[in-house]
Parts: sequence; structure tokens; C-alpha cells
Amino acid sequence: MKTQLNLLGLVGILLLFSSTVLAVDTQDVFALHNAWINAFEQADLPAVDAIWIHTPDATLITVLSVKIKGWQRIRGKIKASFDLTGKTTITGANLVITVSGDTASATMDYRWSPQANLPLKATEYYLKENSVWKMIAQDGTGGLDPLRKNAEAPIKEQVQQALDALAGADIDKLAALTADHDFTYVALDGTVHQKLDEAVIGADLEKIQKVLLEVIYLIDDVATAHLTLTLTENNERNVQFVIKDFQLTKLDFAPKSLAIQPKGKLTTIWARIKTQTPD
Repeated sequence: MKTQLNLLGLVGILLLFSSTVLAVDTQDVFALHNAWINAFEQADLPAVDAIWIHTPDATLITVLSVKIKGWQRIRGKIKASFDLTGKTTITGANLVITVSGDTASATMDYRWSPQANLPLKATEYYLKENSVWKMIAQDGTGGLDPLRKNAEAPIKEQVQQALDALAGADIDKLAALTADHDFTYVALDGTVHQKLDEAVIGADLEKIQKVLLEVIYLIDDVATAHLTLTLTENNERNVQFVIKDFQLTKLDFAPKSLAIQPKGKLTTIWARIKTQTPD
């Protein structure tokens, strides 16, 4: 019996370690995605060199659907783009990052300043080698399928419903998304509730002025959405909610750790990139 308990404990530790590693991976991929956008906006070719994997199977599909294979050809195309357009601006939205082992994908809607009036979609693929994530594919038309195509669309729709409910202070819509027996709500004041307390959540929803989605992480059957709320007092609040098996299981208005770290993680990765490459 003691051996069985020890084995169960070991399995639990391994599962916890695995989920922790995946959480770190999603942060790293998110930061690398931001670093790629920053490098492209700034026409920073040395940074691009550090972000991309330098292999023959690296793939770039341009906005005009031109497919380029192999790192050297990709580098030449990116450099030609920088020489032609210089610094540009990319405005992204609806970012979803999916991690599965040593592979990850990212999808987003975006607008690019040379074609600012044209809504575009992008898909990116990343590969982890020797504990370091690198970009291996980028499709500026969004035609490349993400890792979990069939799960991503319904998850994005459900996240949007939750965002609409928060922005519209719609308790009924929020309740319709909520799991019956597995739900945790952390209020703005940090108190924890194991059910949808309409009085508490209603008071919190009334304080919301604006809702901004930062990123959705999709791992296995769990999606974690991270967003920023602007409250009526004009202060911002980081928020996260969890959707498991297509039901809202957690809504946290006071997370202890946001776990996306876009600025801090980006700064760290950017510093590492700049030390690896010449100016």
C-alpha cells in the first residue's frame, strides 16, 4: 500500500512538473511571437536571425501567398522587404498559442501598415531545440493550420462570448457558460467563491469599463484566456479565466500570477537575442 501511495505521489509530481513546463513554454512562445513582431516592425535583421531556425525546412509564406523554403532564401526575402518598406507597424488581435510537446503554433488576426485597411490572418509555427524555442514557419495569409484546428475555432468563440458577457455586465450570459459543479470565482477584492454569486460578481461587472484580450493559451483540453480590464476608476486589472471541456471553470479577477509576462519575458528574450547577434 505504501509503495502504491509513493507511486501515486510520483505520478502527481510528474504531472505537476509537466503542467509547469508547459506553462513556461507558453510564456516563452508568447514572448518569441512578440519579439518577432518587434523585429519585423523595426526592420531588425540581426534579431530576425536569432528568432528563426536556420534549417532547410524553414518556411515563409508571404502576404501575396508566395511560398519560400529554406532559411537562406527566407532571410533574403525578409531583408528585401525591410529594404523596400523600412519600419512598419503590425496591429494584432485574437492571439491563440497552442503548445504540444516541443512544437507550438500561434494564430492571430492582424493589420500591417502598408495595407492598414486590409484585415489579415497569420499562422506561426515554433520548434523547441535544446530547450530553446525558434520560429520554423510563418504564413502571412493564415492558410497554415494551427496545431489544434478543430479545437481552436470553438474555443475562440466561447472566449468571445465570455468577453462579451464581461464587457456587457451580462450575468445571465456568463452563467450560461459556467460549469455547474466545477467553478471558482475570485472577486476584485481577492475573495474566493466556489459558485457564481450573482451579487458579488454583479457588483464587480459594473466596475468594468473596457475589456482587452491579451492571449489565449490552449494546452490539451484547457484554454486559459488572459485579459486586461479597465475599471471605472481608470485603473487596469489583469484577469484570467479558464475554459475546460468547453465550460468556464475559473474566473479570476485577482490572479496572483498573470503567467503571460509579455513585457518582462519579452525584455529577457530580446536581451538574449541582442547579445547573440551583432548590431
